[in-house]
Amino acid sequence: MPDLELLPDVHDVAVLQITVQNPTSYATASPHVQHIAIQDAYLSRLLGVPIDVRKIAFVDVQTGALAPSWYSIFDGTYHHWFVKTNQIPASSSYALYLIYSYKKALLDGKTVGISAWAGQQLFGIPYGQLDNGGSIFLLYDNFAGTSLSSAWTQNLNGGSISVNDGLTMTLPSSASGSLGLVRSLTPLSIGAAVHMIFDVLQCCGCSGGGGFAVELGNSFTAPWSGNGYVTSEFGGGGSSHFVSKISNGSLIGLASASLSCSTYKNIYYMFEWLYTTQSYLYLYNSLGISLSAGDTTYTPSAISQLLLGIVRPSGSTTSYLVHHVAVYDPPPVQPDLPISISPTF
Repeated sequence: MPDLELLPDVHDVAVLQITVQNPTSYATASPHVQHIAIQDAYLSRLLGVPIDVRKIAFVDVQTGALAPSWYSIFDGTYHHWFVKTNQIPASSSYALYLIYSYKKALLDGKTVGISAWAGQQLFGIPYGQLDNGGSIFLLYDNFAGTSLSSAWTQNLNGGSISVNDGLTMTLPSSASGSLGLVRSLTPLSIGAAVHMIFDVLQCCGCSGGGGFAVELGNSFTAPWSGNGYVTSEFGGGGSSHFVSKISNGSLIGLASASLSCSTYKNIYYMFEWLYTTQSYLYLYNSLGISLSAGDTTYTPSAISQLLLGIVRPSGSTTSYLVHHVAVYDPPPVQPDLPISISPTF
C-alpha cells in the first residue's frame, strides 16, 4: 500500500493497483509517459461511486511519491490519463497506485493536472488554469490565450489561423496552396507519439474538403512537403483516413480506411511512429479508425519537425479547431504498454 502521508489531509480513500507490463525486449524511454485508459463503468463499479476525476491521483511505487499525471478526456466510455514514470526495463513490470479520495479534490494543476479543454468542458475550470501538460510531454501546446506561440512557423498560403483558447485553422478553395504550422522537435530515440483532440468545424463530409494532416520528419513547409511520415484525416470529401510516407515532397500511401464524416466533434486522436528494427506507424482515433503500417525508409534521426496543416481543398472552405497537441516518446509496443488493475482494499 502507498504511504498516504503523500496526500496530506486525505481520508476515506480507495486504492487500486495498476501494473504496467513491458513484454518487449526494449526498455522504454527515460522518463516514460504511460497512457492509462479505464472504462468509466468499470472504475465506478470498483470504487462504488460515480467517478469524479478531480479526486484521482497516481502514486509511483518505485519512487514513493506522487507521479506527475495529466487527465486528457472522457470519450464517453473511457477516461484517459497520461502518467509520467521512470524508465521501464525490457521484460519487466512497473507498479502504480490509483488513489481515489471520496472527500477531497486532488487536482492541483502541478503534479495532478487536467487538459485545458477537459477542465473547461467537464468542470467549468478557466481554460488552462490546471493544465500541467507542459511538465508531462516533450512538446505541448494547449493554445491558451489569443496569440500563437512564436515556436510555430506559419505557412498560411492564403489560409488563416486564430487563437482563442484553442487553435482554429481555416483554408478556402481559393488558397494558393496548403496550410502548414511547423514546430521543431528534438530527435527522439525510438520515434515519436502525437496525442491530440480536435474538432471538424466546416466541410465535414462535403465534396472537395481539405484533409487535416499531421507530419513527423523534416524539411516541412505545408502538407506533403519534406520527408517523413504523415497521417491525414477527413480528406477526399470527409471520408478518407490514411498513413503515408513523404519522400522529397512525394506522397506514398501505406495504409488507409474510409469513414464518412457528418457532424463529428471532439475527436481523440493518436499517431505513433515507433522504431525498433524498422519504422512502424500507427493511427488511432475515437471514431473507430485504427491503421498500422511498416516501412524501412526513415529512422528517428529523421524527426526534427512536427507539422499540423490542412490540405488545399478543391471545392469548399475547410476549418479545424485544435484543443491541444502533445508529443512524447512512444512505448516499445503498440498502441500502449498493457496494464492490469486490481483492488487493494
